[in-house]
Amino acid sequence: MKRESIGVLGLILISTITLNRVLSHYIKGGKPDILQTLLSIACILCWMLASYYYGKAGSKNFLIFTLSFFSIGFLIQIVYHSTEQIYLLTILTYVIMWLPLYGIIGHFDRDSFLTDPISATVILLLLPTALAYILGKRLSR
Repeated sequence: MKRESIGVLGLILISTITLNRVLSHYIKGGKPDILQTLLSIACILCWMLASYYYGKAGSKNFLIFTLSFFSIGFLIQIVYHSTEQIYLLTILTYVIMWLPLYGIIGHFDRDSFLTDPISATVILLLLPTALAYILGKRLSR
């Protein structure tokens, strides 16, 4: 349990560092620079490596945490898009889930499928994380 806590804190740390670096460019509307792009890639790789490690270790707690984290965020986004309510929670969801990926997403056109927060998070973060967990789980056998 202690290792899982350290791993989750590490993921929160890399996401926070990445978020801190990209937030000013996002607010100004600028394109991300090379450091922001590298930090977004590092954030994705850290999630994947942690997921692979916990999958190999057979830890279901990490998988439950990851799926719960993203599911709550997706539900908030879907409710907001369909009702335009709970605005504050939507902002928090953008900040926590989507903005660490802005170093990559910022290179796409505004009308691109990948600039939508839900699809970008699924394609760039959740799907690779889930696949890394499954790969780790299969290789542990």
